[in-house]
Amino acid sequence: MIMWIAGAPHNGSTLIRQIIKQCFGFNTYSKYIEENLDFLFPGGSEFARVYLENEFTRLRWLWGTPLTTIIKTHEMPIDTGPAIFVMRDGRDAVTALSHFWKIPISYVITGQLSAFPGWSDYFWAWNPLERPNTILVKFEDMIRDPNQVAREQLGPFFGLEPKGEFVDKFEKNKNEFPQLFQDSGSCWQHHMTATDLKLFWRCHGEVMKIMGYGEEDVAE
Repeated sequence: MIMWIAGAPHNGSTLIRQIIKQCFGFNTYSKYIEENLDFLFPGGSEFARVYLENEFTRLRWLWGTPLTTIIKTHEMPIDTGPAIFVMRDGRDAVTALSHFWKIPISYVITGQLSAFPGWSDYFWAWNPLERPNTILVKFEDMIRDPNQVAREQLGPFFGLEPKGEFVDKFEKNKNEFPQLFQDSGSCWQHHMTATDLKLFWRCHGEVMKIMGYGEEDVAE
């Protein structure tokens, strides 16, 4: 069986994978070769290479095995299997991604020059508030109290009690890998222009309001 960690890029999938590893001892993998994350998730790039050699065959095998494999994806759902949907304030998400890809924020907001859909598209496609066997975890909650997320959301979802406590190593990782660990929240306030904000709210305002991420008047 496959359990997905789903969501838009830079919405917190790396952080929740660390929480799962530290608190429950589970290895998690990615659909993508991410050698720069091998120090956090040993064997991840090797898994992705095998996966990508023949994705369909690999998926059929993983679906058929009784063991659960937890895989990160930034794509649309391809089955009805269990999923952890990770989400953060869309303004922070598009800002962080524009810095990582080194492209204008407006391009990320509208989905231009991107191999992935827009921020809101993930929400509508995965439908985490109604999709069976799916939980929604907010990045902001993981930053505020990752162990509470482990106890109150991940634990019941896995049907297990956490085995350990999460130790935050963000500052250490930021110093060693600044291209990956850039911010822990509210980065949009320093980088988005009024024009960016107006465009963002036109494209993603409905989901922002559904998720309680502020009011449109911040963009005025």
